[in-house]
Amino acid sequence: MADFCSAVDSYNDPGIELNQRYVSGAVATDEPHPSFSVDPERYHEISSHPGARLPHAWVKDGEKLISTLYLCGGGAFSILTGVNGQPWREIAKQVSESLDVPINVHVIGHGQRYADSHGEYARVSEVEEDGALLVRPDVYVGWRSKTLTSTSQKELEDAMRQILAL
Repeated sequence: MADFCSAVDSYNDPGIELNQRYVSGAVATDEPHPSFSVDPERYHEISSHPGARLPHAWVKDGEKLISTLYLCGGGAFSILTGVNGQPWREIAKQVSESLDVPINVHVIGHGQRYADSHGEYARVSEVEEDGALLVRPDVYVGWRSKTLTSTSQKELEDAMRQILAL
C-alpha cells in the first residue's frame, strides 16, 4: 500500500502539468523566461511570458463566468487586452488582412463584453490595460506587448511572421 500512495502523491504536482515554457521560433520574445521562485515541479507559477500557457482568469460574460482559456484556441489566434486596448481591434484587423490569418480580439474590462469584475485578468496578464497578449491556437502566449505604442502594429505583424515562419 505504501508504494501505491507514493505513486499517487508523485502525480499531485501541478507544476509538472502547467509550468511548460516553450523556447522556439513559434514564440516571439527577446526576454529570457523568468526563473521560478519555488519548486517548478510541485507548484504552478502563473506567467503570461511568451512561451507559457495562457493564465486562467475568470471573466464575466453577462452573468456567466468564463475562463480566459475558453476565449482563445479553437484553431485561431487571439489577442486579449484590457479596457483601454480598443485600438488592438484595428491593429489586429490590419495584420490579419496583411497575412491572411484570422486574429480574434477580446477586450476585457468594465463596459466590455467580458468584465474583469474581480481584477483577475488584470493581475495575471502582466500587461497594462492597453497592453496585449497574442495567444496561439494552442492557448500558449506567442507574444505580448506590455503597453500600446505607435509601433504596435509593426510589432504584432513581426511577431506573427516569426510565429508562422513567414
